[in-house]
Amino acid sequence: MLLGFQHNLPLNHLPVQLSMLSSVHVIGFPAQSTIEPSSGATLSLIKSSDIAYNAISNLRQFCYQHCPTFGTYRILSQTTSNISVEAVANLQYSPLIYPSVLGEPLHGENLAVSIQRGSLDWERALRCIRHAIRSTPSPDWWKRVLVLAPCYQGSPQVPTPGAVFTSDMICEATIDRIVELLKLTDSGNKFFPIFIYCSFDFLNLKRVKINCWQEWLVFSDIFFFLMKSGCIDFVDFVDKLGSRLTECDHHILDTNHVTWLLVQIIRVDHVMVALNNNSRKVETTRKILSFHREDRSSDPNNPQSILLDFISSCQNLRIWSLNASTRDYLNNEQLQKGKQIGEWWRQVSKELLPGANLQPNERLMVMREVSPLPISLLSGFSMNLCLMLVFQMEESLFAGQVVPSIAMVETYARLLLIAPRSLFRSHFSHLAQRNASLLSKPGVTLLVLEIVNYRLLPLYRYQGKCKTLMYDVTKIISVLKGKWGDHRVFRLAENLCINLILSLRDFFSVKREGKGPTEFTETLNRITIITLAITIKTCGIADADHLLYLQTMLDQILATSQHTCHSFPQHQQYLCAGAWILMQAHPENINSGNLAQVLREFSPEEVTSNIYMMVDVLLHHIHMELQHGHSLQDLLLKTCANLAFFVWTHELIPLDILLLVLIDRDDDPHALRIVISLLDRQELQQRVKLYYMSCGPPEHWLYTGIFKRTDLQKALGNHLSWKDRYPTFFDNTAARLLPVISLIVYRLIENDATESADRILAMYSPFLAYHPLRFTFVCDILSYFYGHLPGKLIVRILNVLDLSKIPFSESFPRHIGSSNPAICPPLEYFATLLLAPVNNVIPPLNSNSRSGSIGDASNNSVRGPHNRTPATPQSGPANASEGQKAFYQIQDPGTYTQLVLETAVIEILSLPISTSEIVSSLVQIVVNIQPTLIQSSNGLHGASNGVGQGSVLPTSPSGGSTDSLSAGRSTASVSGINTSSFVSRSGYTCQQLLCLFIQACGLLLA
Repeated sequence: MLLGFQHNLPLNHLPVQLSMLSSVHVIGFPAQSTIEPSSGATLSLIKSSDIAYNAISNLRQFCYQHCPTFGTYRILSQTTSNISVEAVANLQYSPLIYPSVLGEPLHGENLAVSIQRGSLDWERALRCIRHAIRSTPSPDWWKRVLVLAPCYQGSPQVPTPGAVFTSDMICEATIDRIVELLKLTDSGNKFFPIFIYCSFDFLNLKRVKINCWQEWLVFSDIFFFLMKSGCIDFVDFVDKLGSRLTECDHHILDTNHVTWLLVQIIRVDHVMVALNNNSRKVETTRKILSFHREDRSSDPNNPQSILLDFISSCQNLRIWSLNASTRDYLNNEQLQKGKQIGEWWRQVSKELLPGANLQPNERLMVMREVSPLPISLLSGFSMNLCLMLVFQMEESLFAGQVVPSIAMVETYARLLLIAPRSLFRSHFSHLAQRNASLLSKPGVTLLVLEIVNYRLLPLYRYQGKCKTLMYDVTKIISVLKGKWGDHRVFRLAENLCINLILSLRDFFSVKREGKGPTEFTETLNRITIITLAITIKTCGIADADHLLYLQTMLDQILATSQHTCHSFPQHQQYLCAGAWILMQAHPENINSGNLAQVLREFSPEEVTSNIYMMVDVLLHHIHMELQHGHSLQDLLLKTCANLAFFVWTHELIPLDILLLVLIDRDDDPHALRIVISLLDRQELQQRVKLYYMSCGPPEHWLYTGIFKRTDLQKALGNHLSWKDRYPTFFDNTAARLLPVISLIVYRLIENDATESADRILAMYSPFLAYHPLRFTFVCDILSYFYGHLPGKLIVRILNVLDLSKIPFSESFPRHIGSSNPAICPPLEYFATLLLAPVNNVIPPLNSNSRSGSIGDASNNSVRGPHNRTPATPQSGPANASEGQKAFYQIQDPGTYTQLVLETAVIEILSLPISTSEIVSSLVQIVVNIQPTLIQSSNGLHGASNGVGQGSVLPTSPSGGSTDSLSAGRSTASVSGINTSSFVSRSGYTCQQLLCLFIQACGLLLA
């Protein structure tokens, strides 16, 4: 298993380890040598190890610029005996560089300030920032590395520990990105997306090449976040941007993208202060207006003319509202248009809705259902307009007297998804700050739980706020779990916690304070244990500090985790079990109405206890009946018929909890068979189909139709709806099964029921498309059962994904579907696999976008040195030059860099070959590039290395002969890969590619 492996290795160990194929430690696993030790090629390679050492030592300047992939979290390794477990959770390594990986990190604010512009350290920092701006890591990463600009610092600041970037660094990298995007826009024939309003339909008339508009939209969110964070001096930024644009080709500013970008941040507090109170406010305003290009078209109906007029009006309106001293520079005609555009918010018409549990003459006032606003329109709104819209929507959603429409809730969720950095808020604390009484209003807590559970769960994970949200929801659960009759809120909160706990892949305290018994429910305790097992198996315990969590978690869980809680009176916990015995396949033997009434008046945890006891009794009953000679098949049929009575006929108990209890009893040979039978029943299949019809497609953010509100009783059943009258939005008993089905698949595979797991996945794959974290589910299950899954089941697991949107290698389907799985894929496949993280995850080696080619920045799949011809893109759907992706397009795993990295990991985990063969193949690729590097070292003298400082690779006078190397190694025939051709196609020089491949190997196998 690839567990707990750390790829942090000293640089001076690499060449020796790479050359000694019998014990390869650079990757972390022993590899079976594919070359005889006595062969001339291997002997020559070992003899020339000092040459390789010298060569790689000179490559330190490349690897020294190591930057984050924004995909992994590392807990700080230090003595933490006096720190609480919750405090340890927030201690992480510097995001700039992992310890012992080819260089030293920046050590903090004082060191960052001392770095001189133009130095290698400066270029390394800029390389990291540029990569971050393109790769869009979460705000949590940014907040750990940014410091306030000097002009915004008040009292003396405590130096920020860890890796930080100065305001000048951020400013330069931001301007670099603006210039880069302007060049891309200019190369795209100056087309710009135009949105024309027509009966709620918005048409994207023109798109620039390589999806440049999407790049601008993603960048605007980051730009707003950086400006609002105060890490950029706005006045200094405008000055430097003006100077930089003056230096560039005058055609670069032929469009109004810069004007549009500044409109996004014109209302940020720091910007408003600068334009109102700064002594250079008039000069700054003039420079801002100088970036605008008036429409040169004679046709006023031209779409581009309309857009330019729109942009100018928006900007003028905002500048006009700041202060009187700047109004003389405005266009009054455009100002009037800007006012009209700003007054777009309208009242939503209302209607009366008959609902469940209402008196005959009683009605709920709800907003009439309409189509939600398209995400293409919302993406074009300025950030200020988005903030205004979110604020007004929150007033209507959470503080209004009318039940909101699904369209408004969906539009609200879409707004938060299109700007994940600028608009995110932690809802429970955010609403409590606005008005402490909001969450006590009927329906508000339900609405927040529904929005988070069914729309924003990936966003919270991207923000690193899953633990915080889990603790907030646990507070609700702890209040309700002993309260009689309040089942709907409790079960929804519990389902959200199940999803949150399953999304965590590090150790955590099950209680925020880190002390005392857990406030988790019986169900959540067991989910936590499952997550702990998955984390240990897939991530390992790589640090001794992790054990602080392990013992604490177990102590807290075991303190309250039992099949039933001792506080319940004995007669109550046997209620369902007693009913089960009385039924004997004859439901008329019991009074189902009275049973339903009593169960509703129980507390939720008492219902859970009843289900556990009933399952224990029915499993024991099956064993007893088998001893009396009854047929197992007949017994299972009767059992499932009785459970159908409980779950579907009278809706006495929640199905998701029943299934979780049954898989928790998988030590009984009949429990999982009952689970499979329940999943096969037509009652459930029908409800899942109704869910499809009511909730729209899985990619809800793209749906342009009108959402259908499902009746409360039909959505949740009698047990959960009971006296409740507040309508549902996205909640449904079928939707609550999404995390449960994934756990059922785990249990089936764990009990060697792979055929049943295959059948369940085939049956429910369309349903699992609604799982908010299905990519993570696939990656985790392949990792957890690595080496124990049959090829057929692996293919079935992969089909849970939308394969057309996953950047798999072109030949990957052929290798996993091969009729002869024992054959290892060729080295060409593994080399292509390594190129994915090289080109998309590891920061590019281009150090200065001023001299970089447009092609380098415009194509995420190919990034070569600025003086080389861009390489051919890696084939396959991943590299269709789609440009930068918005967060809502890749909510799981959250960033495109992480998607590429984990896709490559999924490929490795899916291959039907041994670990040693995989590692050996990866090492062979690096080893085969080394002789090419040494042979071509003379030809590399003077080649650009992307940092402008020394790319020469001197060889040692005592080194082995390179003639014997070339004589004994034909790159095409011996290695199975044409190294020269491949290096050429990569877009990098041989020396660069070697460093990047070593780093990529570490990332993939970590």
